Amino acid sequence: MFTEADYCRTENQYLQFFLRILQETNTDGVKIAQLERYKPVPWRLGQILRGERLDSFLRDCLREKCWGRLENDALVFEFGYDYYLHLACGVDRETVEAAVKEEGLFLEDWHPF
Repeated sequence: MFTEADYCRTENQYLQFFLRILQETNTDGVKIAQLERYKPVPWRLGQILRGERLDSFLRDCLREKCWGRLENDALVFEFGYDYYLHLACGVDRETVEAAVKEEGLFLEDWHPF
């Protein structure tokens, strides 16, 4: 049975992965470059997100309240369907693979960017 605790653990794994990639790129903020709202959310196009605001935005995306593409000079990030995470960044593949493994996620090559 998939419980709320299971969901929260998986959600946290995604957030920790993204925060690690931010750390690896030596950045702490991202801009909402594209945004679609499915439920009322406080986010706006062009908004810079850091810390708790970034955490809340990512959770809203995972919970399908909204969708957004996040960007800064070092990365492009968005969630896809069914918990896919699309990421383009200058972090070497070995580091990304290690972060994926550490968080218990799965890696699949995809080249849309």
